[in-house]
Amino acid sequence: MSYNNTDASNVVERARLRALFASYSVQRKEVEKGCVQQFRLEAAPSEKPNTASMHTTIVKGSIFTTNSEFTSYEANACKWDIKLPDAPTNLTQADLSGNVTTGTMIAFSFTIPASDGYSPITDYEYSLDNGETYVSLGSTNTIVEINDLEPATEYSITLRAINSVGAGPASSPLVVSTDSTPSAPRSLSLSSRTTTSISVGFLTPSSDGGEPITNYQYILDDESWISFSPETTSSPITITGLEQGTPHTIQLRAVNSVGAGTASSVFYATTLDVPTAPQIVSASSSTNTSIDLSFTAPSSDGGSTITNYEYSLNNGSSWNPISPASAISPVTITGLTTGVEYTIKLRAVNIVGSGAPSISFVASVQTGPSGNLFTSPATNNNVTVVAQSPFEGGGNSYSFNGTSSYLTVGTDNSWDLGTADFTIEWFQYQTDSNFAPRIFSIGSYPTQNIACSIEDGYFYAWFSGADSPGSVAPYKNQWVHFAIVRNSGSLQVYKNGVQVGSNLSNTTNITNNATLYFGVESDLAALSFFGGYLTNLRIVKGLAVYTGAFNVPTFALTTTASANPYGGSNTQAIPDNYTKLLFVP
Repeated sequence: MSYNNTDASNVVERARLRALFASYSVQRKEVEKGCVQQFRLEAAPSEKPNTASMHTTIVKGSIFTTNSEFTSYEANACKWDIKLPDAPTNLTQADLSGNVTTGTMIAFSFTIPASDGYSPITDYEYSLDNGETYVSLGSTNTIVEINDLEPATEYSITLRAINSVGAGPASSPLVVSTDSTPSAPRSLSLSSRTTTSISVGFLTPSSDGGEPITNYQYILDDESWISFSPETTSSPITITGLEQGTPHTIQLRAVNSVGAGTASSVFYATTLDVPTAPQIVSASSSTNTSIDLSFTAPSSDGGSTITNYEYSLNNGSSWNPISPASAISPVTITGLTTGVEYTIKLRAVNIVGSGAPSISFVASVQTGPSGNLFTSPATNNNVTVVAQSPFEGGGNSYSFNGTSSYLTVGTDNSWDLGTADFTIEWFQYQTDSNFAPRIFSIGSYPTQNIACSIEDGYFYAWFSGADSPGSVAPYKNQWVHFAIVRNSGSLQVYKNGVQVGSNLSNTTNITNNATLYFGVESDLAALSFFGGYLTNLRIVKGLAVYTGAFNVPTFALTTTASANPYGGSNTQAIPDNYTKLLFVP
């Protein structure tokens, strides 16, 4: 017998076969297991064994060129080649019951070894520590679930097969992490609030930890975490059961099947409240039956827009709303009685209710300074009314010829300005070339108690003496608005809403009992005649209408006016009975 296998352990088997067989030849083309490539058997036909029952179970897939009944002897010749199985391959995360991983489980699949070592695989073992220790799966399933792991932990998994010889080589590692808790919610913001609740908007965590977010929790003022019930997973979330006007620190965190995630940054919010108290600054009378209250708004609106104010005239015993509603200063209280002293309080109103009251402020309706109101001249000397106006909407003016034209108003205590504030204003379009034309005058140079002139471009205000803030050029052949204001002992001159020069000190007690002239001084001196147009002349007694740069009037002046009627600032309201002269032809 000739035999290809050179393994020394074949010697006994070869000897036995030689003794058994005399002459029988078989040539093997292919053996599946690869243990014998070619052999020759010689045997007597009478000694051939019956091998049919062993053919498939022992040498599966063997192919011979002739009678295959000797296949069993080939199998006997292969028994000495059983070895360890190859390594499993293609370890891949697997979806097991809807999960590839959880916080404590990893599922994966694999491909069985290319060779089982000619011995059936009976088990697989896995290692989580780079092969230092292995744990039996107790199964040959190709989908594996490893449990009791730590959340948010990376594992390097290797696998090996077991057969009757022992444990085969390890697979390439599968590196995978268990699921974790979510990261922190982001960008917390105030969505809405009431007196007992706060709604917080947010962006979802950048990572859900590998598991769907199922709910959120919140913590108020570093106390304890509370889960939302019913569960919520969308923004905004609403925290209820709070106290009115109470500040809170708020944090959120997301929850998944692994647990509660990282807390958000701290967010500060306060439940709605009523406004704090306003502060009454001043009170003035715009009519004989009303008071205008100027005030400073509350330092806090309570988190809700102030919609109106309420006032009390009896130190807070009863309250009435401002009507029509107003949320800005000043507000007007109507229906009052002249000369009655009122103890006034003010409070703001928002959606929550009425706020804290101001400190009491005592005021009464003023009757206005002494004197009468003049709306037309007493005498007219050669002055005509023409359709000339500084306003876009048109209007009329008094036309003065520069040689003989003037107007007068009779003697009246309206011109007794005393030491109080006052405002004299007008529009002019000057065309004359006289040296010292007077716009208005009581008395004659140099003892004029009230007068105004422009001499060689310089503006002069005469109030028991001449004061000049400086030049007002250019001023001829154009419409110009002038205003002379005494405010707390300082005299200011304004040209087109801008102060000319600096303040002039003036505390003169101005008393008059003479005729007021317009367009000339009272002695009718030729050099004092005004030529051109005058309109909208107004004298306000007891009030500095302008307290700084202001918007020039854009429509006809009136005897009473609200604050800043032309926009801008620094224009005071004019109450009833303060205007003593208003010429609007």
